[in-house]
Amino acid sequence: MPFNTDCACVRCGASLIGVMETAGAECDDCMQTPPPWAEGRAVFRYQGLVRKMILELKHGDQPELAALAAAWMAQIAANMLTEKTLIVPIPVHWQRFLQRKYNQVEVLAKHVAKHSGAELKPDILRRPRKTVPLKAVNRSERFSILESAFEINPDKAQEIQERKMVLIDDVMTSGATLSAATQTLQHAGAGDISVLVLARVTENA
Repeated sequence: MPFNTDCACVRCGASLIGVMETAGAECDDCMQTPPPWAEGRAVFRYQGLVRKMILELKHGDQPELAALAAAWMAQIAANMLTEKTLIVPIPVHWQRFLQRKYNQVEVLAKHVAKHSGAELKPDILRRPRKTVPLKAVNRSERFSILESAFEINPDKAQEIQERKMVLIDDVMTSGATLSAATQTLQHAGAGDISVLVLARVTENA
């Protein structure tokens, strides 16, 4: 299992190969174009058995895989998860929800909440439109496609005012999904936002 136990970027969780300093280190991408969130963590590099596990969790109808994975997530992000933190999973469009029968990110988030004691809020964000698959598009196209992909549930708008939040997703590639979700929450009045993912796709992986 390719644990991200070496030096990693404090903003996006990308593995920093060859860097010895661990406190406050950032990758080149985050230094050149800082993401909108405060800090980020990733348990694994997205390769090998981890990639297989996430694909089984996402498409293989095996939500039980989330329990152990979430324990690792809660451990690596212990400093970000407190009783006052709101855990917000990245939502899926309702058509994808019907195809998969569940949102694997929400399942991960539920287990992270159990391990950490933070408060789960799965219905704050909504995904009103279905976006095209992002595998075949480049970085700039990902950000353009996801620019207006999320909205705030109006019934929950007051609950997020100035609240500290941790956004959860299964995999981060370009960061476009988490950036769009973060900006949606910030525009609605949320406080400090951090991100937590199970795996990070990097060039070094």
